[in-house]
Amino acid sequence: PLQQFGRDGSKGFRHYWELLDYVFGLPDPNLFPHIPVPEGDREGLLRFIEMSRRLAGFSVINDETSLSVGTDSGTDDWHVRVIDPPADENFLGASAAFRQLHNDGETASFTNAHNTLFKAMRSLPSEQQEEVKAIVAQWRAARGKLMNNTIQTLTALKAGNATLENPVSYGNINPDELIRTFNYGDSLHFGDARDNLDNLLADPFHEAYYKYAALLSIVGLSHLYFGYAVLLGRALGG
Repeated sequence: PLQQFGRDGSKGFRHYWELLDYVFGLPDPNLFPHIPVPEGDREGLLRFIEMSRRLAGFSVINDETSLSVGTDSGTDDWHVRVIDPPADENFLGASAAFRQLHNDGETASFTNAHNTLFKAMRSLPSEQQEEVKAIVAQWRAARGKLMNNTIQTLTALKAGNATLENPVSYGNINPDELIRTFNYGDSLHFGDARDNLDNLLADPFHEAYYKYAALLSIVGLSHLYFGYAVLLGRALGG
């Protein structure tokens, strides 16, 4: 979803959607039915769609950033480093745009869009209402899981029939908490999360790991929001 708004080939879009499809098996958002949404309730949905499309073009979403763990050539010295990290201004800009979609207090947040859609469903015939509610509930449940674990963790858990007691990728990461720690410790506000952030980044190895995990958390949730933006567009008759 929204690959057409990406850049440089947008290769990551297909990869992330394959992971989301594998873990959640969400219904195709392009097949979501039109729902009569009152004119006064459309603004927040349209803003969610607009911000999703804009975020889809950001370098943080499109660049092939990775994490390298190993020893330096010819030495026994270990390193943990982020390869091709986003420029500081790019990460800060993406954090601000992402917040509009993610934080419940924002007009165009996922939660507000979800609630608006549920409200509009009441005008549908009861049979169609139940079918549509079930679809939207799947998206909300997927979002809830992605707030607690990265898509990389959820993929590893499913593929390996594992639990968080097993050593799985980013198993110690809570995406929502980590994103908020960066946002309110540095990226958006020098606020009450700054001590937590300082503790996470005190060790150079930990700094690289947590910065990359924060990036993965934002990108994984963003791709879910891109799919939901397509769903909202269909609901509005687009």
